[in-house]
Amino acid sequence: MPPIVRLPSGEPLCVDLSVACVGEARKHVAKALDLPAGTVRLLSPDGPVLGDSEQLPQTEELTAVALSGVPPWYPEASEYLHQGREVLRAVEEQYAGRGGWEKKVDIHYTDGTSSSFGVWRSGGGEALRSERQYMEALELMESWGFVPHALESKWPGGRSLRRELVPIEDPADWESFTSMTGAGRVQKGERRRQ
Repeated sequence: MPPIVRLPSGEPLCVDLSVACVGEARKHVAKALDLPAGTVRLLSPDGPVLGDSEQLPQTEELTAVALSGVPPWYPEASEYLHQGREVLRAVEEQYAGRGGWEKKVDIHYTDGTSSSFGVWRSGGGEALRSERQYMEALELMESWGFVPHALESKWPGGRSLRRELVPIEDPADWESFTSMTGAGRVQKGERRRQ
């Protein structure tokens, strides 16, 4: 017997889920809600987003959610999953200056939340925080083919590098630029075209 689909409010949704995979089930749910399929996700009873290629779980209920933070270009299949959430983009930042250095990556999800992982070292010694997760996150973005857009800043006594990593489907227009200020600060790299 196929599972019952409920909205987050608990209201049951009248939809036939006599299908084999989550992707097909999600399309049926989206049609019943009169929404684009790319904005609907199915959650298992324990919470994680179900991937389109997964078999429909043998469970009594699923929860259907409509995502408002998902841009229209985002892939309908949940191919960019990290910790059960869909990744919208990642921002890697590296800083080196007189006070030490820091490397971190912020992963931004389609549900509006984010996770941060990093490593830093201050004048008083080294402090590691999530070094393994930091490296794993960057390797994951690379394996997905996320496109990096870099911005380097230099000033007397320090420098930073910021890379925004976005899915290849992201249609944003980027431009190269160089900017200098009177305080000896130089910025060079890419930014989203306004």
